[in-house]
Amino acid sequence: MGARMLRAVGPAADDPILAAAALARTATGDYILVEGPDGIRFAEEPAAVVTATREGISLTGAPSVLPEGPRRWEGFDLARLPEVFETVPISEPNWYGWCGFSAAVPSAAADGETLVHAATYRREVHLTADRTTFLGLGPDDLVAATERFKQTEPEEAAGTVTAVDVETGRGAYEATVKQALTRVRGTNLRKVIVSRRVEVPFPVDVPRTYLAGRRVNTPARSFCLRTGELEATGFPPETVAEVDADGTVRIMPLAGTRALTGDPVRDEALRTELLTDPKEVYEHCVSVQSALDDLSAVCSPESLEVREFMAVKRRGSVQHLGSVVRGRLAGGRTPWDAFKSAFPAVTASGIPRDVSLAAIVDLENSPRDLYSGAVFVQREDGSLDSALVLRSVYSSGGRCWIRAGAGIVPQSEPRREFIETCEKLASVSRSIVRA
Repeated sequence: MGARMLRAVGPAADDPILAAAALARTATGDYILVEGPDGIRFAEEPAAVVTATREGISLTGAPSVLPEGPRRWEGFDLARLPEVFETVPISEPNWYGWCGFSAAVPSAAADGETLVHAATYRREVHLTADRTTFLGLGPDDLVAATERFKQTEPEEAAGTVTAVDVETGRGAYEATVKQALTRVRGTNLRKVIVSRRVEVPFPVDVPRTYLAGRRVNTPARSFCLRTGELEATGFPPETVAEVDADGTVRIMPLAGTRALTGDPVRDEALRTELLTDPKEVYEHCVSVQSALDDLSAVCSPESLEVREFMAVKRRGSVQHLGSVVRGRLAGGRTPWDAFKSAFPAVTASGIPRDVSLAAIVDLENSPRDLYSGAVFVQREDGSLDSALVLRSVYSSGGRCWIRAGAGIVPQSEPRREFIETCEKLASVSRSIVRA
């Protein structure tokens, strides 16, 4: 159907992370960089763009791609995205994008607020340990992709890495946690994630922050992007949903947290404490149960299983309890059905999800925007990979900020939950490069 992405293969970059950061740093328009299990993907110059608000979904693109002009679908539903993607006359395109937290509660979104942004791009560069693959929407774009890569000089992060004070706002956050505890102990709300926003008091060089942060983090995924005036980079500790081309689905809930200090003896003591703390174990177990419930809605019952139960995962400045919940899509179900069922991740919302979402809207004093949303790739083979947007830096409208939350359950203590947000914020607060 329509145009097809052309490919060329070259030798591997000496340092794929450094090379990808250089591509982001020298991009002149919208771009996205996503690191996943298949390496690092960089894409620039959108060929077609899908934008969703609570009012509907719009598709725009260049006349050479969409000769019939823009299209619009009334109403919003995450599961309708494949239907929209399939109308673009490009054969087997890759789709890259992000989904804001408000996509889960569109009724609370502002008028015109973007809930989902997705694009298929004219040029892509895929970097792995053994090769570099170039993609272009036609011969000229393929040449441009290879030339961009050859002419871009990788460099280690330049500029000033400036630590941000994350211990501000303790009183306000602990007061919010107390309100959340009242709900958790008095209603059917079993868990709710309460987050707080910390302003960065200077402009941020987002691509260089990506490079600095990636050097000190051990994320499940990483990303760096520019969409209009929104720029963001982050080091997601877990995925929302991973769906292979054969229909295998994985959710990776992380819940339960202790710091990583750099002192092996202290870190091992904190690991033991994490594995034996009743509050942390409870929080993790109810999250795993919720993930199983999410998959049971879209997967065949006999395929459901839990692997790596309560394994300790090291993620930058913290260590978490982590498990993998797996299943296989039932007949008639799509990867986007799985994403919709799992979004927003239980580890960034709560249990039950609908009750926790309402509580978050009531309790938090600023919109989450991209925080606790997702960055995703729908690959040409139909597989879908979506990363949970945490441990990230955001820049838009002349303001920069970071954000983190903690899971509130009946055993929570406000002071400890504030400390936990500080521990998580340290994953990015010590790596921010001033513009």
